[in-house]
Amino acid sequence: MWRSVDIPGIGLLTKINEAICKAQSQDRVRFSDFGTADRLLIVSDYAGDHQSSQFETYSFLVLGHAAWAQWEARRRSIRQVLDLPRRRLSYSRLRDRQRQRVLPLLLHAAGSVQGLSFTLVIAKACGSLFAASDPASAAANEERFGVWKPRDWERAQRVTTFVGFLVAGLSAPNQNVFWVSDEDAIASNQERLKKLTEMLATISSNLLPHNLGNLKCGTTAIDDGTLQLEDLAAIPDLVAGSAAALHSGYAAEGVRLGPVIAPAPASLGWRAHAVLDWMSDPRLPLTRLVLLIEPEPTGSGL
Repeated sequence: MWRSVDIPGIGLLTKINEAICKAQSQDRVRFSDFGTADRLLIVSDYAGDHQSSQFETYSFLVLGHAAWAQWEARRRSIRQVLDLPRRRLSYSRLRDRQRQRVLPLLLHAAGSVQGLSFTLVIAKACGSLFAASDPASAAANEERFGVWKPRDWERAQRVTTFVGFLVAGLSAPNQNVFWVSDEDAIASNQERLKKLTEMLATISSNLLPHNLGNLKCGTTAIDDGTLQLEDLAAIPDLVAGSAAALHSGYAAEGVRLGPVIAPAPASLGWRAHAVLDWMSDPRLPLTRLVLLIEPEPTGSGL
């Protein structure tokens, strides 16, 4: 279950935490018990950084070691049956028929395990999520960790903050945590990956009520050639790409989401439709949670 991350002074995370706790208390979302796992695996991917998108998406897949083992067995079976030893799967690569054939099978395999797909859709109109923090602390953090251009520095802060938030809400004492990020600009070399690890350790120590075991970070570049990590990272990649397409389509049509479900945008392609159908399938054990963050219509906050 989700353990409330109720800490003063954590800004937007307080609102996100309140939304999750409310949904859990109303039984609208159920979380797996990650506390029984020896290891917690978090895989992340991001989308929407191109100029035509009005939203950026940050998607995370969280699994315990037992769920990961179940997924891995099914993934290998799918690869063998379809004879797809080397083809990588991602939202931007769903062009050929072989990848299109494997898409629903891999999605079903991921949806059939106990875990969490957690996605944040953030309107670019929000600007920086950290600009309102203490200027002195912000300057000190940038001097200590900042090896990125301003745009990538913002993304690095967002990603490590969201990972630390998930670890705080889901992990157990002395649990080992392994975070794998897509090879994004924020983790494009060893120096940046080292800084990401340091940032995550700092953020986690401020949010966690308990000590962890080992906290390790890596990217999909460490895949051993079996596409083990690549296929796992494909799930948040697909979700991030679909969520960005969906909300950008709504924005283009002038649709503001509210309590009434809106029809899919006319511009939405088959790739996003396929993933979003999977996201909304209530029969699958995987918890799938999406939160939209945008400016208040009055302009007073998010």
